[in-house]
Amino acid sequence: MPKLSFRPKRHGYQFQNRFSGSIGPMPYAGLCGGMCYSVLNYYRAGLPIPLHEGSDFGTPDGVPEEHGSKFRDEIYSWQVWSWGKAANFMYVKWPWENDADYYRRHFQDSVMEFERIASEIDRGRLVVVGLRSRSVGDLFKGHYVIAYGYDRSPRRLWVYDCNFPREEIALHLEDSVAALEHNYDHGGAAGGDSYASLFMQTFMGNGFDPLQPAGYPQYRDLVLSKGVSFSAPAGDGLRQSGEALTVEAEITNQGEFPVTVRKALLWARSPGAVNRDGDLGQLSSSRTIQPGERVSFKKIFSSFNQPPGPYRFGVSVLTNAGEWVVLSDDDVSGTRNPNDLQIVPGIDPGQLDASGISDGKTYSVGCASPGKVLDVDISWFRGQNVGQKLIQWGNRRDTNQQFRLEDAGNGEWRFSPQHATQMCISVDGTGPGLVQASRNTGTDDQKFQIIPVHGRFMIKSIATNLCMTVSDPIGGDGSAIVLRPWIAAHNQLFDFTVL
Repeated sequence: MPKLSFRPKRHGYQFQNRFSGSIGPMPYAGLCGGMCYSVLNYYRAGLPIPLHEGSDFGTPDGVPEEHGSKFRDEIYSWQVWSWGKAANFMYVKWPWENDADYYRRHFQDSVMEFERIASEIDRGRLVVVGLRSRSVGDLFKGHYVIAYGYDRSPRRLWVYDCNFPREEIALHLEDSVAALEHNYDHGGAAGGDSYASLFMQTFMGNGFDPLQPAGYPQYRDLVLSKGVSFSAPAGDGLRQSGEALTVEAEITNQGEFPVTVRKALLWARSPGAVNRDGDLGQLSSSRTIQPGERVSFKKIFSSFNQPPGPYRFGVSVLTNAGEWVVLSDDDVSGTRNPNDLQIVPGIDPGQLDASGISDGKTYSVGCASPGKVLDVDISWFRGQNVGQKLIQWGNRRDTNQQFRLEDAGNGEWRFSPQHATQMCISVDGTGPGLVQASRNTGTDDQKFQIIPVHGRFMIKSIATNLCMTVSDPIGGDGSAIVLRPWIAAHNQLFDFTVL
């Protein structure tokens, strides 16, 4: 595995590590530990790195000011944490060792550490690597980098080095001189301090959670503050081919500093993941987005005359480093980026009936994911208990995956699971899910409409006017069945097979 998906231009900071300051009487130059661990934190959380460049900060050093910046505080908190690990930078020189033997021992240990680092990268883990200074006993000239790849011939690590933003740095272990060499990926020495040896500090995996102690990254700059949302004509709520459709989204700079992007794009993919940015998307040209500024997208289709199938819309920006970055959702506003849209053929609302469903017959109800069906959770021998949740599971043809449909009148139906025939599927009064409950013919909580949609079915709750939805669109075993507004998504469509 030569390299992981980490890219310094996309996942690393866009400015150079030129921090300076002091802790009481003790000065420091650089926050490499804070920069590396906070980069790892954003990457682990699945969030884009803040896109500020050195010129955005308005300081001579091209970094946030020492006092009053939340962004700097985020980095500094990780720096303090990394200082607690500084003992690994110590490397004893024995009184009887000459310099040549001392540095040869450094190099031999680096070769062993290389194998440990390579093993973690093979497991798909980023590794924080410490570089020891050639100045004996000087901890403050050590350095942190992130290793994301390696080669064996020549023997080298590919690292993100915050002293060289946007660059791929190759850290060579040169046997001929028993030393580490610090090179650009395109050749030539990267310069900087000379290092005696390297060691594996920690890796991103189950044994280490970089979301602690700082927690979920607190500093964000560009976020999707609204959307991606879809609106369709009032009526049956189906997103139908040929009807009007509006796609909306909004970017906000929630950070403390400006962000300059080459482009901002509302992008579109049609069935088969075909790029449709040119006709279905919307492009905003190069611009500097000030703190608090919003950039809105609104694509209006008077008639969305596109083939039926799954569509995906999202918002990305093109950074000055030439990388497309998909913006993260704003957790507070409940946004979603990207968002999926299912377009169905035009359907006459007058034909929306369930004439193919028969009263008193037993059905298996298939979900969108192949081989998955509706299933009442009967784990730990609780199959007869009220409150057991409706989930999806691989089809075992068990009775808790079979439902007798009972005509409740007015085009409404009850679902009675055949492992507990005294029960019916009911709205869960404590949350968005569905559970089995004692049959109560007088309540709407146990009544559903079954509406054909292009050869499949929507199942709508009478009590809530919301539709059965597999909570996990990817569709693993155990995914809860919940009630959500109808958006014609693939995880809201079901099949009925009579048994």
